[in-house]
Amino acid sequence: MRTFRFTNTILASNTYILSIDEIDDVYIIDPGDSSVILNWLISNKKVLSGILLTHAHYDHMYGLNDLLDEFPDATLYVSPLSFDGLFCVRLNTSLYHEQPFVLNNCYTHNIKFLNEGFNFLLWDKYKLFVAYTPGHTKDCVSFQIDNLLFSGDSLIPGKKVFSRKKMSDSKAIVNSIKKIYSLFDLIDKIILLPGHGKDFLLNESKVINNFHRLEHIDNLTEIQNRY
Repeated sequence: MRTFRFTNTILASNTYILSIDEIDDVYIIDPGDSSVILNWLISNKKVLSGILLTHAHYDHMYGLNDLLDEFPDATLYVSPLSFDGLFCVRLNTSLYHEQPFVLNNCYTHNIKFLNEGFNFLLWDKYKLFVAYTPGHTKDCVSFQIDNLLFSGDSLIPGKKVFSRKKMSDSKAIVNSIKKIYSLFDLIDKIILLPGHGKDFLLNESKVINNFHRLEHIDNLTEIQNRY
């Protein structure tokens, strides 16, 4: 599996593209700038099969409608707790960015809910494992695929998890971070891919205390399975 990351124009959120060279189907995690994704899909002659959301915040989902307009058969995988945020500008925070955004109602049927511990095959040998990691928002989930862990905004190394009054839970934030570190036995082999910033080994991220600024990434960066 090949994994590509690019940084979006809104709040420098990360979008990830998951692809296998010999297979047409592609999965996207947290779609932001849709033009980048669509250009990549067209140039690589790929078909969008599924979209995965770590949580329903504007900066992690504002490319949804554009992508589903082009690939109306793609499945949208979300936590059941994300459903309301897909259709509420206050819950998904787009109102506060002065760019109100909701999922088009015609794509409600594309939604498939992800339960805690849910496993399903993306491709023949690549399984998706779902962990509920609330705190930043109540609907936050993290995804494990092979030795890759996509943590969204539940864990961003060197950066305090952002909390918003009435929408966040400080105790849950701490518990979810502990959960992420306790879920995996071989944390020296797990690559952490957060919703903002660069990738880290999961055990490396535990000892990072002075990560002052995000690494700015131009265009697409392929994640090298180098650890």
